Amino acid sequence: MLLIVIGILPITVSAQENYFFTHLKSDAGLPHQQVESMAFDQDGLLWVGTRNGLAKYDGYSFVTYYHNPNDKTTIPHNFIRYIYVDSENNVWIGCDKEICRYNRETDDFMRYDVKNEPITRITETLEGSIICTGMKVFKKGKVEDVFHQMPRQLEAYVVGLEVSPDNRIFVSTNHSISYFTSDMVSETVLDSSVYSDFLSGFDAIAPLFFDKSGLLWIGRDGKGVMSLNLSTGEKTIYDASRLTDGTVRVITEDSKGNIWLGTESGITIINPTSGVIKKVAQRFGNSRTLSDNAIYCIVPDNQDNIWIGTLVSLKKC
Repeated sequence: MLLIVIGILPITVSAQENYFFTHLKSDAGLPHQQVESMAFDQDGLLWVGTRNGLAKYDGYSFVTYYHNPNDKTTIPHNFIRYIYVDSENNVWIGCDKEICRYNRETDDFMRYDVKNEPITRITETLEGSIICTGMKVFKKGKVEDVFHQMPRQLEAYVVGLEVSPDNRIFVSTNHSISYFTSDMVSETVLDSSVYSDFLSGFDAIAPLFFDKSGLLWIGRDGKGVMSLNLSTGEKTIYDASRLTDGTVRVITEDSKGNIWLGTESGITIINPTSGVIKKVAQRFGNSRTLSDNAIYCIVPDNQDNIWIGTLVSLKKC
């Protein structure tokens, strides 16, 4: 049975606003209740990666995909770490082992050799190269159909990956934040004053995101979030006390320029222009609100809906 819960959540932090939630859980066809990553393709289909399988949602029902050890055209692992749709509408799936690309003609998957690395981040350069990362960094050119490992100054687990408006590839790790030129030949580490107070070298949570104005947003590993103007060096820090929680797992932007943060304790919405901050969190005992506060992914669609992946379900707001 398809379970859809529609509710209203009043926000009273800076201004009152209503949010309407539709909940989609495993009994709606989702392969697992914990959603790790989501992305819309150019056909309007929502791809959902979970801890036990991949799903494709057309607004009515899910089609699910699972690993089959006897079939190399299936996804290489059921733990889906990251989903990315490139400029040519290719759907890339980063798994606990390897990366694959969806083949629409045959409704199956093309696997790529990345030395059995878990792929936790995927992005695309302005010229169409695909970059994927885990402990290592790999690049596939626009024409060639193979990934190559790229050299790095310090091999460390990648926790954030974004391409800047001027086509630099920014990488955050447990130790530092750096950027590559688009050809991946040169790597430059940012001044340590940007990150030294929150990157300690251990299991960092430091996602990266460029907004429409070109500001780089950085999750500060338990200490909130910051925006950084790379041209002037100006920083704006939003500490943990101003957010639903200091651990920011995901950063994105809606069509109105609001920055949405998914944290361990709900959602924070920042208007960088006005400075207004709103918070959305679960209310225990109220099934009409967030069903869980641990937010793992947030994806806006082209109709101004916000899709939220949590520890226990997928939601539309």
